[in-house]
Amino acid sequence: MKHISAALVIMTALGSSAWAQTGVIKVASRVSGVVESVEAKEGAKVVKGDMLARLDDDLAKIEVKKAEGEVESTRARALEAKRNLEREEVLAKRGLIPPAELEDAQTKSASANGEFQSASARLEEARLNLRYTEVRSPVSGRVVKIRAYEGQVIRLDVEVTTLFEITVEQ
Repeated sequence: MKHISAALVIMTALGSSAWAQTGVIKVASRVSGVVESVEAKEGAKVVKGDMLARLDDDLAKIEVKKAEGEVESTRARALEAKRNLEREEVLAKRGLIPPAELEDAQTKSASANGEFQSASARLEEARLNLRYTEVRSPVSGRVVKIRAYEGQVIRLDVEVTTLFEITVEQ
């Protein structure tokens, strides 16, 4: 299974030149949460994709379930709106309804499809955030500093917290 790098590489104010000079990158979580476990050891070699830490994923799993429910609900509404539009088109061709009713059915169908697409995107985002509860190494190298600890609260809305520093293998 291909692992998505669930780490954010922090560039300092010096930008990429600081990385080129020091060969050290700072790794942070891409989502907020509580550190459940630290898998990496200071001084250990890591390969790109290796697990560094796990965040509590309970809330992320709940968000996935909520998004799945929303997708099912909006899918049903979109299907109903499509069927109604098809019936209205038949009636309009026979001249049995005014054009405004057909336009209303077209608008409702388009709106329901848009809601379904939005719900599908929220589901995709929720699944991605669930994967991001696993902080993985974005590079191969050696862990030179661990700043993460079990129980640590990561709040991206407050600040980006460096969890690991890794020297990059050239």
